Amino acid sequence: MERRPLRLFVLHLLVLSLPLVCACSGPDGQSPTVRPGIEVLATDSVHLLKGLRVGLVTNHTGRTRDGTPSAEALRRAGVEVVALFAPEH
Repeated sequence: MERRPLRLFVLHLLVLSLPLVCACSGPDGQSPTVRPGIEVLATDSVHLLKGLRVGLVTNHTGRTRDGTPSAEALRRAGVEVVALFAPEH
């Protein structure tokens, strides 16, 4: 069985350090909607990770707005998360 090479994406910069703001109108048509980077990655940019084995740098606070852990959000989006890295400090 041929193994694909492990490609680790350091998503820390995408997901934790650079929170993304959606500039579109919110549900009430007035206020802007703020989406955590993991939600943007798991929906709008998931095609960048499809077919790759991904390592995620995160900690216990890495979650979507509804409380789903970042790794689980990526798995539900069809990303093969093979390693979790949790910085101690």
